[in-house]
Parts: sequence; C-alpha cells; structure tokens
Amino acid sequence: MIVIFESYGTTGSHVRKHCTVYTLKANAMQAFGTYLGASKIQAGLRDRRCLPARQLFCQLFAMGKNDSSITAEKSNFYRYKINGKLNLNLNMYKSIKTAVVKLFAISLLTTALYTAASAQKDTTLKITLPAAGKFLNGKPMGKGWINLLDTTLWNTEVQYWQLNNGVLHGESKGQDQHHYGYTKKIYKDFELNVLIKMTGNEEANSGVCIRLHPASFDIEPGYQIDMGKGYWGSLWEELRAEMVQKYPDSLAAKVVKVDEWNHYYIIAKGHHIQAWLNGVKTIDIVHGEGFLDGNIGLQLCHGRQRNTVIDVKAMFVKEL
Repeated sequence: MIVIFESYGTTGSHVRKHCTVYTLKANAMQAFGTYLGASKIQAGLRDRRCLPARQLFCQLFAMGKNDSSITAEKSNFYRYKINGKLNLNLNMYKSIKTAVVKLFAISLLTTALYTAASAQKDTTLKITLPAAGKFLNGKPMGKGWINLLDTTLWNTEVQYWQLNNGVLHGESKGQDQHHYGYTKKIYKDFELNVLIKMTGNEEANSGVCIRLHPASFDIEPGYQIDMGKGYWGSLWEELRAEMVQKYPDSLAAKVVKVDEWNHYYIIAKGHHIQAWLNGVKTIDIVHGEGFLDGNIGLQLCHGRQRNTVIDVKAMFVKEL
C-alpha cells in the first residue's frame, strides 16, 4: 500500500496549483506530491486524522531529520479535492511506489541483519561446556581421566618448572628463548581438562600445548590453546601456520578471568580441534595441515619485556 498526500502549499494569498516535489520551510524533508492539472481547487480544513499516516510518511522520507522538525509545519498540510476526484500522474505514482517499496525492503533487511547480529553476539558468549568438561570435587566428571600433575610424566627444565603441593608452577622473566614443559608420552586423540592461572606483567604469554613435536625446550612445533593479550581463546600453531583460529579480543575480555583461575577444556580428534574457555566455546576448526599426534605441554613464552608466571592446579587427560 502506498500513501499519497492530497496536499497544496500557499505563498502569501496565492495557491500553488501543482506540487510535484516540494520542500517544507524548515527544509526537514522532501515530500512527493501529485501533479494536479486542474484550474479549480476546493480547499478544506486540516484533517487531524491523517496525522499518523503523515508521521509514517515522514519517517520514510525524512532526510536524516526527526519528526519534531516536521510537526512544526502542520499548517502546510491541507486536504483538497479536484471536482471530487483525484487526478494522478501515472508515471509519478509508479516512481513513488517503487521508491517506497525499496525503502521498506531496505528497512526489513537492516532489521533482519541487526537481529541476526544480536543473536550471534548472544550465541558466542553462551555457556556450552559439555558434561565431560565439568569438574566435580576437583576432578573432571566421568571415568578414564588421568592426572598429569606428576613430575615423573614430564620433561622440564627444573629451574623454570616445579611441582609444589600438587600445583605445577612455571616462571620466566625476560628470556630470549621459550621454556616449554611437555609430557613424555605422545597422545593422538584425547580430551584435556586444565585449570590454569597466568600472572606476571601485561606482556605475559603462555599456552596449553597439544600435539607438540619438540626439538628442544625452546623449539617445539605444534598447537597452542593460547593465553595472553590478543591471544586468549585462540588456536596458534607454533613454527607452522601460526594463527589458525583467532578468538575476538572483545569477547575474550568478557570471558577471561584476569590473574585468576581459568578453565580450558580441549578436544582433539583427528584434524578437528575444539576448545572451551570458562565454558564458552572459542575454537572449533578442522585444520587439515596440522599434526595428528604429539606431546601435551605448557609454554613460557620468550621476550625481553615479558614476565610470565604460570600455575596449574588441575590437568587431566582422557584418551579417545
């Protein structure tokens, strides 16, 4: 349905007989009219019943202005009749109808995109942690979990990694090299549950590492479920593809517990890697170029300006 206003304007005592396009005094908008093509006009009083329709019309065609600048010009809106009939210019009618239809279509599309974007935002921060990733009395739920916090299971540099009272502690200050710790055993498909805290300075950086292929404690190609400013929740592949899947910093800021315990739940099955950070899924990708097996580990990242302190109070693996 299209709204056509039966309108005319006045200049002093003179009546404008046609109004193809006219501009209100306040230049708030341009309104489409109809070529009258008649010599006699019967003017009536203003009809307030047309106000809701006029407001809708103003919303469609207002050139970036609001309705308040339009309602001030109420006196310019009149109703008219041309010998009891409305004389329309057909081409003008079609043009107006096309413009209105396009505007409505754009409005509907914009609304749909905004709704979809809002829904996506809500979904990305939704807690979707599987039951297998939940802890009960300090241990993951279900059977088959192996506690990795046992120094006999690891290869480490003792000056950088120590196990005290069941908590694995690592610290590195201003080092030129990485200092990894990694399991002696190689794992293929598995689930991994980690409760970890990272402190230090703003440049602190670490990661829960999977499918490592160590050449030394410094050189260890493989995946990192990353930690650090600009890296939290992301999948990094050291010395290979680098950033495989980036988790938005704006979302990570809402999920990460700074200088507190954070929970990573990771599933590696074939080339499919998934990870949840504090219950929010941040990684879900099939990366065909990555390793299919390797060691599980932790990283203390290098950097002269970097001070990284890591504490791990729970680390359990279950092979699939």
